[in-house]
Amino acid sequence: MHAPLAIVAFVVLSILAVFPQRALAAGDPVNGKTLFDANCSGCHTVKAKDPVLFGNDNPTQIQFAIHNEPEMAKANLFALTFAELTDIAAYIASAVGGAPAGLNYQGLWWASGGTEAFWGINFAHQGDQVFGTWYTYDTSGKAWWLSMLAGRTSPSSNEYTGDINVDVGPPFDNFVGSGKPTKVGTGTLTFSDANTGTFHYDLNAGTGGSPVAVSQTKSIERYNLGTGPQPTCTFSATANLALATNYQDLWWATSGMESGWGVNFAHQGDSVFLTWYTYDSGGAPLWLSALAPRVGATNAYTGTLYRTSGPRFDAYDSSKAMPQQVGTATITFTDGNNATLSYSTTGTGGLPAVATQSKSITRFLFAAPAGTVCK
Repeated sequence: MHAPLAIVAFVVLSILAVFPQRALAAGDPVNGKTLFDANCSGCHTVKAKDPVLFGNDNPTQIQFAIHNEPEMAKANLFALTFAELTDIAAYIASAVGGAPAGLNYQGLWWASGGTEAFWGINFAHQGDQVFGTWYTYDTSGKAWWLSMLAGRTSPSSNEYTGDINVDVGPPFDNFVGSGKPTKVGTGTLTFSDANTGTFHYDLNAGTGGSPVAVSQTKSIERYNLGTGPQPTCTFSATANLALATNYQDLWWATSGMESGWGVNFAHQGDSVFLTWYTYDSGGAPLWLSALAPRVGATNAYTGTLYRTSGPRFDAYDSSKAMPQQVGTATITFTDGNNATLSYSTTGTGGLPAVATQSKSITRFLFAAPAGTVCK
């Protein structure tokens, strides 16, 4: 590659009219940078905020340029597969500060630097939508969760926004009916890269016991379990979820039989961290968590179940965090898309004594039939 990158970018952009618009490239920008450095960086650089490169995230157009522009007729470029071009396109898009098109944010996040432990937010990311489950505490310190389905604000944006809801529903040990959401505000997620971002929320007066409206912004980053490498997640219209061996995703009762509760899995190495959002005996929001290591070489993961009280969402105070053991939980995976969640409570933490149940669960697809697979 000998032409200046701006010329190559101009060539790619100039053929936009030749090809119909397509979905943004769902590639791996980390691998894309490796490929770019190996094949392109000897002649070209990628500059942040370079307007010439905005929108240069279509591997089909890049492939066309390689095969039709004399300056790009090089053996190493011809050898690149379409999947590799997709990764390169994702890297360019994220590096110039346009749409981080290939980035997928699925997983568990918390306050940057661990400065506010004991609360977090899980993201299930499918296409241009992120479903967030925010695990925090109301003004009395009671475990409390909120949810948000956030849509990407534009095809070239790294920002997602949506309504924030609080649900009430049937008690977790006698789930008859469904959860009922009430809008309590709005939220915005803005991602700087694959691992860092901000969470801004505006909540109405009365939410979580606050007498006044609450408007705050939190810097967030991925939470590292420390049990293995962070997986890389990719959204695909043709994902075969049953073949997945990493279970990081949002799951719910099979066939949506018990709509209103769900469980998020963060999966690193041989451990799964689960956060289960459901309802207490009075129908109020309740969340429980467990770090579940793999049982030998089986497909089961088991750990101690905790109910945590903690610092109110609008005024963080680390001294208020109090995890309490309330039982055990086991997840047994039949395949990458089907599992059983079994739990038993001990009567502590305000939960029913000796409530023992098993639930058939599957991944929750809000962009069905497409899904996100992590590796």
